[in-house]
Amino acid sequence: MVDGGPNIDEELVSVIVPTYNRAHLLSSSIGTVLAQTHANLEVIVVDDCSSDDTEGVINSLNDPRINYIKLGCNSGPSVARNEGIRRSKGEFIAFQDSDDLWRPQKLEKQLSCIHAYDAGLATCQYIVTMGNNIRAHIPSIRGDGIEDWLLTKNTIPVDSVLVKRSHLLDVGCFSETMPALEDWDLLLRLSDVCRFSSVEEELLEVVRLPGSVSGNKPALRKALEMMLDRYAHRYQKNPRASARIHFDIASMNLIDGDAHHARPHLTEAAKLDPRRLRHLMLIIVGLLGDRCMVRLFQTAVGLKHRDDPHHTI
Repeated sequence: MVDGGPNIDEELVSVIVPTYNRAHLLSSSIGTVLAQTHANLEVIVVDDCSSDDTEGVINSLNDPRINYIKLGCNSGPSVARNEGIRRSKGEFIAFQDSDDLWRPQKLEKQLSCIHAYDAGLATCQYIVTMGNNIRAHIPSIRGDGIEDWLLTKNTIPVDSVLVKRSHLLDVGCFSETMPALEDWDLLLRLSDVCRFSSVEEELLEVVRLPGSVSGNKPALRKALEMMLDRYAHRYQKNPRASARIHFDIASMNLIDGDAHHARPHLTEAAKLDPRRLRHLMLIIVGLLGDRCMVRLFQTAVGLKHRDDPHHTI
């Protein structure tokens, strides 16, 4: 208990678990939630109309803290998470994708962090596993000034977040129209209404699976374009952040060999941040033709993958 403050052990945490055809992973992932040292929790599993034995696996866990909900049609993770939020009873909300793993003290340490820093949200350090490869991520987001950082990129997985339910309701929860990056979009809106804090320990393992939305370039491109449109007023005040997003969109197009759609975003990136050498170099090479620009960029990306197998655009 924080002196003069609430008894943290008595605070109810609602853990939202959206899932779709991942029955074979649920026992391990939900098991790490049920094993939390902060035991006062409810687990709301929102089945996005799976066709496998998801319900049977949940029933086999036989824990009264689990509430199983099955949607009538496949609607996507944002709809599933929002349904879980609507059904939740806790003052705090956490999210657990059905393939990720929590360390036992995750919720306990995040609750303590929120109270210690008078914050509305806590995240944590985490690792990402992709096959046999492991990459450590260290978010540095404690305190104020998070908005400018989030405009440039997001390295905060939704599974690392513990947030007050009231703040989620204040900002309207997850966007149900974003094709990807809905967690990034949510965090930007949350940065307007609450203070962020971070536990400087690895408390989460994020598992990347083949075919996940995080690797779907068309969805990512569309989502980045929507971010530029939704937060145009913010990006106008931060041209370097805007340049980064335009360059990321151009990069995805160039990886696919599409110089035609990459060129306007690359030109915009160079205009917004002319000091970045990579922007100017690609435009200069592009004067020799689209094929040369694509070949140079794909070669550069290939070298990065060779030197760092975890590298992503």
